[in-house]
Amino acid sequence: MSMELRNELCRYARKTVDNGLVVGPGGNISARGGDRMYLSPSGFAIEEITPEQWVEVDIPTGEIIDNGLRPSSEVLMHLF
Repeated sequence: MSMELRNELCRYARKTVDNGLVVGPGGNISARGGDRMYLSPSGFAIEEITPEQWVEVDIPTGEIIDNGLRPSSEVLMHLF
């Protein structure tokens, strides 16, 4: 499920940019899959994020599952 959700986030990230809702690294999106959230990494233009680069966060604890990338600074807002 995780990879399917990550691929879907990539599609929606591109749609968001294609529709002019976000320019450059100015936007963030996330999606929930069970008790996990997948969030855009810090410093990336969302349309350039690959499925493996979405930062995984454990929703109940807020723990970031380390993939070598920092989550958006808005991680707490996305958790709430």
